[in-house]
Parts: sequence; C-alpha cells; structure tokens
Amino acid sequence: MIVMSLKRQIIIVLLTILSFSCNRNPSSPDGDTFLELKSFSFTAPIDSGSLKQETNIALYSSFHFVREDSYTIQTAQDLADFNSLVDGSEQVSLSNLNSITYFLFRGPFCSEYFQYYDHSYTGGTLTIRLAHYRKENIACTALVYDNYYVFSGNKL
Repeated sequence: MIVMSLKRQIIIVLLTILSFSCNRNPSSPDGDTFLELKSFSFTAPIDSGSLKQETNIALYSSFHFVREDSYTIQTAQDLADFNSLVDGSEQVSLSNLNSITYFLFRGPFCSEYFQYYDHSYTGGTLTIRLAHYRKENIACTALVYDNYYVFSGNKL
C-alpha cells in the first residue's frame, strides 16, 4: 500500500482518469499516437506471475533532487534511499517489503503516457515492456512532475 499526501492523491486520481481514458494498445487506430515500445529491466528474485501494476507516484520535479529513471525497492533501506531523494512532504510508503518487491520507473507526464504491454522473466531479470503514446492537442500545466509507474511482485 502506498501512503500519500492529499495533494498527491488528487494528482494521482487525475492521472488515473487520464490513463483509463487512454487505454489503448500499439495497433489502436483511435487518435493517440503510438511512439514506441519501451523496456525497463530489473534484477530481482520474484514470482513473475504475481506482477501487477500499482498506483503511479507523482513527485514534484526539483533541481534539488536528482532521481534515476528506475528503482528496485526490496528493503526498507532501498525505500529510505529513494525517500532521501524526495521532498519531506512527498515521502513514499510501500507496504509488505518483507514479501513484495516494487519496481518504479519514470514515465512521461501530461500528453504522453505508458500503457502496460507485456513482461518476461528470465534468469532473475524482469523486463517490463510498455507502449508509449502521445495524446494530441492536450494543454499541460506549468508544473512539472516526475511520474513514476509502479509495479510489484511477490518475492521468491
């Protein structure tokens, strides 16, 4: 479970509404522009059949915090390391770190989005593939966010 401030919850609800309204696949001819299939790979021992998408995390972009494009969070220390790169009011809480591993990767924001395409798990490496789309004629806010897509899987 992810615990967030009210402001972040509202942003995530808006992102979720946008995401559900944009539920398409790469061959979809319905207006959004398919850009590419994007892959993210993580090394972690998980039950790949348990992989599921969680709620995205939207963090205010800041020049004070340099964040990586992807993170594997398996332990409380991994989470503490991630939170050291986050403003104090936006600390992330992930539940069940004893039995669940979380995979975070930075995605596009506003007029672009990712949609889950497929995944594979070979030799301890999880690869998640996402379809990258752009919605045309979308007005974006002046605020910039780091939009992290979150997946989780049961540890082996």
